[in-house]
Amino acid sequence: MDLQGELNWIHQKIDQIQDPQLIGVIKYIIQGRLSQNEESYIEEIGSTLSDYNRDLEEGRAEIKNEEYFTQEEIQAQAKKW
Repeated sequence: MDLQGELNWIHQKIDQIQDPQLIGVIKYIIQGRLSQNEESYIEEIGSTLSDYNRDLEEGRAEIKNEEYFTQEEIQAQAKKW
């Protein structure tokens, strides 16, 4: 299959996804790949560190509020993908 065919197939499959967690995973992968290709990647390191620290604080708050998934729950979700 050529590149355009692959892209069309991916678009069709993504349009069928109803799982918000899977969409989040796909978005995370694509954003990470795009940021690696940007010319301004070096300039982003500072904001990346502050984003990382913010994410850590948000994660700690979620854990404190018991807003998380267990490994078993994640594995069950992944089987649905």
